[in-house]
Amino acid sequence: MDRFENGLDSFKRTIKKLKKRSKNEFKLKAVVINFHHAIEVLFKHVLSLESKCLIYMDIDEWINAAFERKIGDQKNQKENIDYTISFDETIRRVIVVYDEPIDPYAYNGFRNLNKLRNAITHDEVELKLESVEQIVVTLTPVVISILQKHLTGKEKKKFEKFINSPDYKDTMQQLIGNNLEWRITTISNLLELYSGRDIFDLSKNELLHLELELSILNVRIGEKEILYEIDDEYYATYISYLKQQICDLLIHNLDKVKESEKIKDVIKRTAVIEDIIKEYLVNGTLYVYGLLNNGFRISFDKKEKIHDILDKNLLMDNLDIFVVMHCLAKIIDTLAVITGVKRRKELITNIYLDEENTETVELVYSTLNQWFQDHHWYNGYNINKLDNNIIDEIKSYEISEQIYDVMWRDGLYEELIGEWGRYGTIDRIGNFDIEEFEAIIRSEDELVVIYTVLLETQHYFDHDYFDNGTERCYIKVVGHMANDKFETDGISYLGRVIVGYNSFKFN
Repeated sequence: MDRFENGLDSFKRTIKKLKKRSKNEFKLKAVVINFHHAIEVLFKHVLSLESKCLIYMDIDEWINAAFERKIGDQKNQKENIDYTISFDETIRRVIVVYDEPIDPYAYNGFRNLNKLRNAITHDEVELKLESVEQIVVTLTPVVISILQKHLTGKEKKKFEKFINSPDYKDTMQQLIGNNLEWRITTISNLLELYSGRDIFDLSKNELLHLELELSILNVRIGEKEILYEIDDEYYATYISYLKQQICDLLIHNLDKVKESEKIKDVIKRTAVIEDIIKEYLVNGTLYVYGLLNNGFRISFDKKEKIHDILDKNLLMDNLDIFVVMHCLAKIIDTLAVITGVKRRKELITNIYLDEENTETVELVYSTLNQWFQDHHWYNGYNINKLDNNIIDEIKSYEISEQIYDVMWRDGLYEELIGEWGRYGTIDRIGNFDIEEFEAIIRSEDELVVIYTVLLETQHYFDHDYFDNGTERCYIKVVGHMANDKFETDGISYLGRVIVGYNSFKFN
């Protein structure tokens, strides 16, 4: 077999083995050995396309021997001149010969793969699925980028056919989705490298590296004009996207973050993460302030006045505030993980909302939090304070079935019809899914449970219906507990999920 076919076969075997996510150490051993072999052989192949002599250890000796063979001089022939270079030297030569942009983190990935392969060959080693996956998802996009640039003809077509195949794409997306540690580490490294830098001051290679890393994160980048379109949202810069992403990951995976020593080490050692979290807290708190003050200055020192505003607010407005409060609570917990300070008040007392240092995140947060506690609002953050029977009931299949029945029978979504969707007017609802419950409000004799549903919308064009994106909406279920069962008294449509805080972007 030729060198390219040999390397591609090992690469295919790597992806195939990882697809099943087996924790069996012997199967993981095969992944590591195949991946190591694939990179070494394919990189040697692209080096040999430039010049065959580049794959040999001692280039001078190899050239001298080859020259002597050409002129028929068999004297002074040395042994071992055909020894090819090591894995590490192969990586180095590809980077230098082809002037490939690479950062220390990617190069360390190659070194870690080499160490792991050598440990398997010469020593005892414990192989863990997450560690092996992390190496593969970190290095694969770098490897693919290099090979796509330097393979040619039928070899390039054959290689691209594999990496564009559904099997390859599905496996890689699965690995990225499953590997929270890798994703947080990658984003943290990028923030450490580039946050605080003006996007216009980045060199061409730095910008290419940043865009390559975003592609590794499975991010779709659109046209760059005034704003950057990333995953169908608009951001001031790539860095503002990464800031938003790291906060979202920490908020939505807080329990996993607390359990993982590696993730905790990453966010503790990345100095900018603490500053980003504080910036998130300030912006989130200012957003809530804007919802309450109607353009006028209000003082949170006057708790009764703030609580009076909340008493008079619409349910949807208070729900928007409550969703933000949930996010702030979790990011405060993440800040506690980083700093080691456990008392919330101590953590956020000195984070000010303005240059005059008149009000703090802590004052706004505690004032609002007290109102929601007094009125018995619950969500995923504090739901464990409710009776287990209530929790089981609101998550039950029976309530979901009732919501489905009423949604279709009574057309609860009719308010959306005729409104503007992603690609045109909304003319029909194709389907919908209940995503999760957002809040429970408990009084003495009543429970109000608010769920988010995802509606698949369609628009009518040229005598047919076409997809028109999705809309997230709120559904309110009112009921009561009777004999440890939740009895539904009514189901109603509240409206579209308020974009509000979800549209917040870092500068």
